[in-house]
Amino acid sequence: MEASASQIELYPPEEGEGDFLIVVLPAGHGASCEFKAYLCAGIDDDGTPLYRRIGAVHSQDLVADFNQAEVYADGFLRFDGCLNLSFDNGGTMLHFCGEEMARKRLSRLIERIYEDACPAGWFDRLDR
Repeated sequence: MEASASQIELYPPEEGEGDFLIVVLPAGHGASCEFKAYLCAGIDDDGTPLYRRIGAVHSQDLVADFNQAEVYADGFLRFDGCLNLSFDNGGTMLHFCGEEMARKRLSRLIERIYEDACPAGWFDRLDR
């Protein structure tokens, strides 16, 4: 998923901590959109979203630069609405404090992917 900064689109967390930064990469082919999702794990005093640092050993090891942050999930969203989603985050388990958090976080991730990862109009022609 290598791309230059001028080729990617960023969709920042809309709801602060617990929401996601969605990074959309240029399509390798016209049938899908490639994305990465970064979990906003905190907000600094200036209101800047913070993400868990790659290789962090504790929950407060956060960075503002997503290029230095752990990828929460990545994959492809196809033109037909099919989603290929990977949680391969270096063997680190995802942690949820109860069922409510698990449902909220995962449903928000999927919502953001479908909202932001593909160009407007892709799904208009589908009978969903």
